[in-house]
This record gives sequence, C-alpha cells and structure tokens, in this order.
Amino acid sequence: MLDRLSEQELPVGSILVECGGSDVYHFPFCGLDYVYIKGGIVEESGGSYKDWFYFSNLEGLFDQILDHVISSSDRRGDSEFTFLRKFLGLTIEELARVPGADFEVLTKWSKGKGFLNSESFEFVISLCKLKRDGSLNPRTLIERDGLGRVS
Repeated sequence: MLDRLSEQELPVGSILVECGGSDVYHFPFCGLDYVYIKGGIVEESGGSYKDWFYFSNLEGLFDQILDHVISSSDRRGDSEFTFLRKFLGLTIEELARVPGADFEVLTKWSKGKGFLNSESFEFVISLCKLKRDGSLNPRTLIERDGLGRVS
C-alpha cells in the first residue's frame, strides 16, 4: 500500500501533485523519492487481493510529475535524468545514439564514471517536451542501418 500522510507532514522540498482529492500519499514508484500525490487513488478490497488500489489517471499523474521535473532547474540529478529517459522510453544506450546527444557524457555517466552536464539535461528535456506535445516519437531519432535495425 501507499503511505498516507497529511499535508503538514510533507518533507521540505517535496513536490505535491494535485490529482483531485484530499488524501496525500507518498509516491516513490516514479523513481523520485520526493514526490507526493493528493487524490487520484481509488482503494478497493476483496476478490483475490486483500487490499489494492489503482490510479484514476496514471498518465495524467506522470504528465504532472514530468512538468515539475522539467520546470525545476534546481533538481537535475541522476534520478530526474532517469525519470526523463524512461518517459522517452529509451535505454541509456539508445539515448546516446540519438543525433544531438553527447554520446561520451551519457555512456560514461551510465557506467558511473562521469557526471551529466547541463547540456545533456537540456537536450533530454527538449525531447520530453516534444514527446509530451505529440510532435515526436523518440524511437524515430535513433539512427538505423539500411535494414531498419538499430545500429
């Protein structure tokens, strides 16, 4: 189950995503430990599960989290970058092959041997904005060989 708490109990620096309701829950499932949601959860019981829940609008929830990550210039760490990359639906290797990506920075970072620079972050943010707006399918950016395979 999700941890329920009051708004007064929210840690300093956390993000509260409004989803239409009054109950506040910690939402670490997005990969960002500081995200909390208010409403948007439907709790059920019975059947083959004792207690369970679902999100009334999971896509909308992730869109709101994406907006927070994109607009927050003070939060640009590994977990935010991973959230953005997963939103794009690309592995780190695929992302490194997208034209315009800094292959060396991304591959070193993925192996724990380097740091992300602001240009790499801004590049991924711009791809996320284009995907969210429906004007980009990130998979089409991966270079392909003559047989249509990822090179």
